[in-house]
Amino acid sequence: MKKKLLSLVLAGAMVASTSVSAFAANVTGPDNVDGSAQIGITGKVLNDSDEEPVGKFNVTIPTTASFTVQADGTFVAPGAITVRNDGDQNIDVFAASFVDTNPGAGIKVVAENTLKTADRTNVSLKIFGNMGTVFLGSEAGDSNGLYSNSSLTQHTGTFQIANVPSGESKDLTLSGMAGENDESLADSVKESGVSNNFTLTLKIKKSAK
Repeated sequence: MKKKLLSLVLAGAMVASTSVSAFAANVTGPDNVDGSAQIGITGKVLNDSDEEPVGKFNVTIPTTASFTVQADGTFVAPGAITVRNDGDQNIDVFAASFVDTNPGAGIKVVAENTLKTADRTNVSLKIFGNMGTVFLGSEAGDSNGLYSNSSLTQHTGTFQIANVPSGESKDLTLSGMAGENDESLADSVKESGVSNNFTLTLKIKKSAK
């Protein structure tokens, strides 16, 4: 079974794309002359398990996204991250890993239950689709940065967040919260703000459904 990994960059900001093709024939000209159009027909013979021949993915996903924390601590997320499937097969979309590309500096992605006492450079993040929600964390170590709970105590492996049938689109949503206590916020942040970059890797897999 073929797989494809797509990396989305979040900068503190998320997308991969392949070309989408549409084919149509326009018949124009005077109506006293016969028009014509050619239609290509693709035939498939299934194997003994009624499986189609191996095909190709034709999936479009934005490859960048961003979020902003305003001065009052309001977390502003991007619009929907739309996954468009123009291939012949249904696909499953999995979160494969989440990585802080500049650990220890700028924005930190932490557990939601720590935000009461943290300043606004600390945020909680999660991403969800029509198949589930995965929570993100940027702690150093061997973890893939994916968790099944908002307190970031239960690591999870590759996690399915969406199923996209052939010819359809589904939205992924990035949301979060920011720290509520800015008493210890650095003067440099108060004056100039701060940013950071993260990479969320998605895996695209042919669906068994």
